[in-house]
Amino acid sequence: MITGQNIRILLYILIYFVFSGNLLAQKFFPDDPIRKDEDNLNIEQPAFMEISPTYDMVENTFGPKVQPISRAQGINTLGEVPDSSWFTNRIGIQEMQIEELIKGGDSTGGPDLSGTLTVTGSSLTALTPGLTVRDSRGDSYYLIF
Repeated sequence: MITGQNIRILLYILIYFVFSGNLLAQKFFPDDPIRKDEDNLNIEQPAFMEISPTYDMVENTFGPKVQPISRAQGINTLGEVPDSSWFTNRIGIQEMQIEELIKGGDSTGGPDLSGTLTVTGSSLTALTPGLTVRDSRGDSYYLIF
C-alpha cells in the first residue's frame, strides 16, 4: 500500500541519486585533457648523499618488501601520457605514414662514426653487457654485445 510516508522516502532516495551523481563524478578543469607536460624546467642540482653500505644492506634486506599501490603519476585526466621531454605521442594523435612507421623513433640517425667514440661507462657483468659511448656530437649511446 502506497502511503504519504512511502512517497516521501522514494522522493528522498530519488533526490539523493540525482544530486550525488554530480558529487561523485570525475572533475575536469578548463585545460583538460593536458596534452603537453612542461617538465623541462630548471631545477637545482641535487646534493650528493653518501649512503652507508651497512644501512643500505639492512634496509633492503629487512625493510618493507611490498610498496603500497598508488595511482600512476604524470598522466592526464583521461589516463593518457602527455607529451614531455622524454615521451612524444606519435600514434593516435595524427595519422602516420607508412614511411614514419618503418623509420621508428630514431631522430639522430645513430652515432657519428666519422669521429671517435669515447667509452664513458660499462656494464660487462650485467644481464645485457655493453658499453656506454659518446660520439663526436656529444650524443650518448649504449652498445649491447
